[in-house]
Amino acid sequence: MAAALAVPGGVLAGPSAARVHGIPVDDSRPWIAVPAAMRPRDAGVHILRERVSPYDIQLIGDVLVTSRPRAVFDCLRVLPEPRALDLLDRALQQRWITLDDLTGRVRAFTGRHGIARLVAFVAWAGAGTRSVAERLAVGLLRDNNIAGWSANAPIHDVDGELIGIGDLVFEAERIVIELDGRAFHASSDRFERDRYRQNRLIAAGWTVLRFTWRDLTRRPAYVIATIRQLLEDRSSGTGSRSPAKDFVPR
Repeated sequence: MAAALAVPGGVLAGPSAARVHGIPVDDSRPWIAVPAAMRPRDAGVHILRERVSPYDIQLIGDVLVTSRPRAVFDCLRVLPEPRALDLLDRALQQRWITLDDLTGRVRAFTGRHGIARLVAFVAWAGAGTRSVAERLAVGLLRDNNIAGWSANAPIHDVDGELIGIGDLVFEAERIVIELDGRAFHASSDRFERDRYRQNRLIAAGWTVLRFTWRDLTRRPAYVIATIRQLLEDRSSGTGSRSPAKDFVPR
């Protein structure tokens, strides 16, 4: 905060503003935003030279700080890509910024340095829907010659009552794979329904494997290895059909 106080017209921005808002960011350097015409000489401060809209400025304590959505946006500009993507995922999940807000900010940023990267981030976030996750998972199974599954298959309990529609179902092995798109698409009601359904599946003797968008896009080898192991355990008779806890790959 001392950085913003030391520069007239400075607003705490980027990772520094994110920390003030309680957003964990792996960047401890001081960041401030100043009008483009200003040339502060403090070598220990990282500068974003641009005018920040008054709507994006808050007074917290004695310091002017960019708003939470603006802090996230600026972090996406300055953090290394892996950290930026992790932050974006968490920020959308926690509603620190919405996809619509991010899209609008990126649109307003058109023509400036770094716009291509920001556009790619918007595309990455927008692509993370459940349907796209299902297509990715199907592609992984086919590419790795894993057969015996059905997509969007109904699952019933012993009384014939529908438990739900499994994303990917290995009926013979009683394994159901549930896929989560971007976390920010899920509501609390959806979360409760998914957990209720999962408990019913386990009670009916099914094993449930859950994979996230990040698993599918950044850890595909882990996804395939986990599925293969459970299928092998089933075929050898070592895999329980009514596990008391989550399945954990060896």
